[in-house]
Amino acid sequence: MLDIGCGTGAVTHEMAHAFPAAQAYGIDLSVTPNMRLKLPNISYIQGNIMGSSNPQLPSNSFDYIFSRLLVLGMTHWKQYIERCVSLAKPGKRERKAQLTAQKAWIEMHDLDSQLQHIPSPLSSLEHLRPHSISIEQIAQRSHPTDAYYYPVPWKWEITLGKLLAVNGGDFYCGRNIAALFEEAGLVDIKVMRYMMPYSQWEGLTVEERAWAGYLEGFVKNALPVSIRRAGDELGGEWKGEAEEAVEDLKVYADRFDGARSFLWMYVVWGRKAE
Repeated sequence: MLDIGCGTGAVTHEMAHAFPAAQAYGIDLSVTPNMRLKLPNISYIQGNIMGSSNPQLPSNSFDYIFSRLLVLGMTHWKQYIERCVSLAKPGKRERKAQLTAQKAWIEMHDLDSQLQHIPSPLSSLEHLRPHSISIEQIAQRSHPTDAYYYPVPWKWEITLGKLLAVNGGDFYCGRNIAALFEEAGLVDIKVMRYMMPYSQWEGLTVEERAWAGYLEGFVKNALPVSIRRAGDELGGEWKGEAEEAVEDLKVYADRFDGARSFLWMYVVWGRKAE
């Protein structure tokens, strides 16, 4: 099993604990901090998943590949997904029309960062709760829940999207992953979509409130750093535009506190074909 962008190793630990007979690898650009007991079936790798020279990452070798919330860190998503496919074991079919249990799966969780806003007259959130959605519905925005896009993008959203795009990033990667899975040849693709509230309001579940706390901290603390860093790296007029975007983000954060806004989180999984 491979956890890409493992950060503190929390998901790597959960994977290794759930499947003690399997070998779990976590890879990240930074050193994984020593925050918990390191299980004997975990190995951490400091490096770039897009590199092809690491002997711990041989092609066609992993049964399960996972990543989550790489929206601000991953560039060139098409090539990234193709890289994951190259690392996954191909499926196998036994003779006499019997299928083996060997199926290599790739699973990704990521955001579509386009703001959604629930109008105040809406009394029930049930239709926004976790639901399956097809690749066609995503492309056409034809799912019944695709009715809440905030009509005018904020300056910070436009600027950060442009800053990421310069280096091949995708601020809206969540909605595009399933189509890229299909393009890369994965099969049995499934998509679940989750509402991630930006702030707290009446009627949210315990899990939704937890996500709201995370996302609010992300918007107020992580995004300004990411915008400034991207502007500094590009320099010139980008630096000034990035600073304006950070100021716009502060207004956004204050105005939408408790204002029934959310982002979509896409959970996508697919299997490598025979």
